[in-house]
Amino acid sequence: MIQYNSEHITILTQAIIVVCFAFVVHIIKSIIFKKTIKRLEGKKEFLNVRAFFTSANTPITLLIYLFAFIIIINIVKKHNLDIYLLTIVPTIAQLYALLIVVLFVLKFIPKVEKNYHTRNRKKFVKLDKTATSALVQLSRVGVIIVAIIIALQTLGYSLTGLLAIGGAGGIIVGLAAKDTIANLFGGLMLHIERPFAIGDSIISNDHKSIMGTVEHIGLRSTRLLTLEKRPMYVPNSLFMTITLENTTRMNNRRIKELIGLRYDDIDKLPAVCKDIKNIIENHDGIDQEMLKLVHVNEFAASSINILVFAFTNSGKFADFTAIKEDILMQITQVVKKHGADFAFPTVTNLIPNKVIVEHLNG
Repeated sequence: MIQYNSEHITILTQAIIVVCFAFVVHIIKSIIFKKTIKRLEGKKEFLNVRAFFTSANTPITLLIYLFAFIIIINIVKKHNLDIYLLTIVPTIAQLYALLIVVLFVLKFIPKVEKNYHTRNRKKFVKLDKTATSALVQLSRVGVIIVAIIIALQTLGYSLTGLLAIGGAGGIIVGLAAKDTIANLFGGLMLHIERPFAIGDSIISNDHKSIMGTVEHIGLRSTRLLTLEKRPMYVPNSLFMTITLENTTRMNNRRIKELIGLRYDDIDKLPAVCKDIKNIIENHDGIDQEMLKLVHVNEFAASSINILVFAFTNSGKFADFTAIKEDILMQITQVVKKHGADFAFPTVTNLIPNKVIVEHLNG
């Protein structure tokens, strides 16, 4: 049975007092932070200040108890007790402090990025979410790497030895995780070349399934939202080997239609073509600087085809479909105005009169 003397009881009493005092400080801190965060809510000029308080809430709590732990250790040291824990206390305290700093930075960086876009959203500033997202991800990775190096040095590992081991281990890891490394490199190239940004709509002709709006560009994969509102995760290395169309960056969209009229309306073709050309040349949705064509294009099996070729002045798909619909409806009115009609597949059988007479005579 363990025997406790008066010295042990004194140490225990002082330790309990320190812990209670730390708990009281913790409660006071929580109240102050809660009121401050609530007061700053909705004030865009203090978004980063609010982000600081929300990010620092948990780390400061840990810091309070770290100080309490250090005070208790100092109390134990004053009584010259031979405890193994006392020899590793400095190392534990340094690692604990490092954890607090890393935790705060990892929580604070994303909040600053979010506030940056929120604060500038109504100032009509062109913001690059792709660049800020990449910067945040690289910053967080950098913080973690630096923290790991500092932690290993704190534990007594030589940085030179770590680099030597890392060089040999890097080769092994590189061979075992080449696909992951390829994805990381692909993510880096996406941020450098920037074939698309967050919010862009992309389509791949090589992979028909890759079609949607870019929601997030990560270090390993890119998240798309398809037309069916399904999230799709594409490995970044795949973008290095396929062709992509970025429809968001289109300034124009092409209208190419074949209008088929009956052969009975061949005399009306010049007037119909002239009116269709007037529609194209006077339409507000057509880019008049781009190529425009309205010509008889083909004598098909059942129709005479008129080629209508032009470019809209908007690259947005919704605008394109509305402009195209309006033009097609106006073309319909032109065809009706001239007494013509649209052709449809027909077959005409020519039977000689002699065959008809022989058939009737039985």
